[in-house]
Amino acid sequence: MKKNMKILMLSASMFVMTLVPSTLKADDFSGQESYYIDFCSRPLQTQEDADTCKAFKAWYREQAANYQAIAGEIGEKIAALEGDISAAGLQVKAYETQIEDLNNQITALEASIAEIENSIVVLEEQIAEKEADIEERDRQIKDGMVSMQSYVGVNAYIDIIMGASDLIDMIRRISVLQDITAYEQGNIEELNKQIEQLNFDKSELDRLKQEAIDQQALLEDQKESLQAAKDELQRVIDELHAQQAILEEEKRTNAQAGSDILSIIPNLSETVIGNYEGSNGFIVPVSGYTISAGTWAYYGTNTAHLGLDFAASIGTPIVAPANCIVAYANNPAPSNGGYLGNWIGWPYGGGNTISLIGEVNGTTYMFSFFHMSQQPFPVKAGDQVNAGQVIGAVGHSGNSTGPHLHFEIVNMGSQSVADVYNWFQSTADFSGGSGWNTSSACSARGWAVPCRERPEDMLGL
Repeated sequence: MKKNMKILMLSASMFVMTLVPSTLKADDFSGQESYYIDFCSRPLQTQEDADTCKAFKAWYREQAANYQAIAGEIGEKIAALEGDISAAGLQVKAYETQIEDLNNQITALEASIAEIENSIVVLEEQIAEKEADIEERDRQIKDGMVSMQSYVGVNAYIDIIMGASDLIDMIRRISVLQDITAYEQGNIEELNKQIEQLNFDKSELDRLKQEAIDQQALLEDQKESLQAAKDELQRVIDELHAQQAILEEEKRTNAQAGSDILSIIPNLSETVIGNYEGSNGFIVPVSGYTISAGTWAYYGTNTAHLGLDFAASIGTPIVAPANCIVAYANNPAPSNGGYLGNWIGWPYGGGNTISLIGEVNGTTYMFSFFHMSQQPFPVKAGDQVNAGQVIGAVGHSGNSTGPHLHFEIVNMGSQSVADVYNWFQSTADFSGGSGWNTSSACSARGWAVPCRERPEDMLGL
């Protein structure tokens, strides 16, 4: 019996040794990082196991240095791309200014055309009135001529002249008759000149209207050409942003592999979560906000944006969206020191960040908070927080363009809060294993977890 027991123990020992070879080369760890991180995070049974983990830790430290170097190279590539993006963006701005100027000119021309059309209507009414007046005057003149002719027929014209008292009176009477005829003729000529002028004004306004229409058509063509150029430039910018997003993902992935998680590998223990209870719903984490950018893409662009941006004043309180466990809390960056290309914080560019893990309606989620204020966090990793409890404040830290909270939600499925917490402590992966691109969206993956949720939908915004 004892002999059989010894054989059994020897077999078990050999089985364990086959699981973890006593002599391993550095290359044997490559591609099995997750296995050895998990293996070395548990209580070890033999000195050989301890030596294996020691060798793995040394190898992993070397890899970390390599990953940091790779991340630095990628950072330089991003900086170069950002220069190109900035140049293209400036050109787009120049085109936008020209397009705005053209739009203003078009608006002015449209107003001018409307004014011309109104003037034409008024002139047409005036012409009609003048024509009626001319017709009336013409009738009166003709009637006067007929009357004069009747007087002439009975020698009334001669009687008027011959009725003069003397030669001077006769000359005066002849002059008066001539003045009457000249006056009527002058009226006719003046009216004809008015008609001619009004007709000219009308034709001139028609010409101006056509000229304005022609100019508007020309400006519309120019606007279309400029818009096409702007669209092309925007396409280039979108492509550059897409390349930047890929490089940023590579940077975060490589930097993540090289992050300082080695110190917790030997002594990782189960986190005590006490009497934790999940929540029945979500709470919006910020009050008094405006949404400055939605999830999946920045407004008006195709540039990936994996969370929801709550724009608010620096110092605005941030609360837990549900009952959670704090998985990560670090504030290395100034509260108001953010700018594009500032990669301080973890994950890269996050500035001051917090990660929470909580269960809502039976599903476990990871909640990420980026660009927070540096003011002392009221919570730390391992703490339990209740929905609505203050965990920090809005800031402008890291890769940020202004004060806001960038908020992300990752669906971790049916895993327990404790399991997800321990997994996070081994990986420091704020993406929850889903990755850093829009293809990780739950809607794109058919809700295969882990996947990214759209915070607007979860919060009912």
